[in-house]
Amino acid sequence: MAPLSAWISAARMRILPASAIPTIIGIVLAAQEGHFDLFTASITLLCAMMLQTTSNLLNDLYDFKHGADFKRIGPPRAVASGAISEQSMRQVSWILFAITFAIGLILVQKAGWPILLIGIFSLWGAFAYTGGPYPLAYHALGEACAFIFYGVIPVWGSYYIQIPETDYTISVGITGIIMGLFAAKILLVNNIRDIDTDPPAGKITLAVHLGEKKSRIFYIILMSLSYILLLFLALYKQSLSILLPVVLIPFALSLSKNIIQLPKAQLTSVLQKTAIHLFAFGVLLGIGIILSTKF
Repeated sequence: MAPLSAWISAARMRILPASAIPTIIGIVLAAQEGHFDLFTASITLLCAMMLQTTSNLLNDLYDFKHGADFKRIGPPRAVASGAISEQSMRQVSWILFAITFAIGLILVQKAGWPILLIGIFSLWGAFAYTGGPYPLAYHALGEACAFIFYGVIPVWGSYYIQIPETDYTISVGITGIIMGLFAAKILLVNNIRDIDTDPPAGKITLAVHLGEKKSRIFYIILMSLSYILLLFLALYKQSLSILLPVVLIPFALSLSKNIIQLPKAQLTSVLQKTAIHLFAFGVLLGIGIILSTKF
């Protein structure tokens, strides 16, 4: 069996806090309306992080099977580097897949069949991203998957679990879109960095379709939309505290400058900083949502 350090690296534990942010934001939106159950919130967050971990492991496995990891610029992947065997990765991935589904049934008891459908759809997305007969990431749908599964669904789903009898609200929708744009930006940087090494493995990403220059500009468009929608959210909720994340605009401008100027080989730092930006933005937005009850 591979050492624990190899599994921690393959699971990409360092990015789990950032990936948990959309789920936390959905919980905070519900709490701001007076609905918060600690046990349910904890199970929701656990499922979200297990789903992310399962997705990361399956991604490692199926990218190896497609031959996409052998010439990549970023950190080496576990199976491609030989740190974890293909058989071990497959077994652990599907065990986690099953455990995540089983734990998710607790949430189904709380919020009903819509959460069952969301759970099944999310687990399918974790597999279909790089696995199956039509891997989504290999057909320019990676950013769309990130937008949906790591933005819109976590925010709306975690909110709905806390308040299953509620109607869909505009603020939840806008917040989910904002988080989705951040998730899409992270993947976009990754795909710009690997724009030369992905096509030989049959991985035709959105960056490959757009080309390097347009992909870099698209990153800036997504960044701009994140802050524009933040303004709309503040106006809708009639709260200045929602605008707390604007203190990160200098950071956003720095990232936008880097995405334009840095060569592909140096984009790993932009990828990491984009994840940090998501985390910081989400924390400040969560604080702003909590404080909005006082305005």
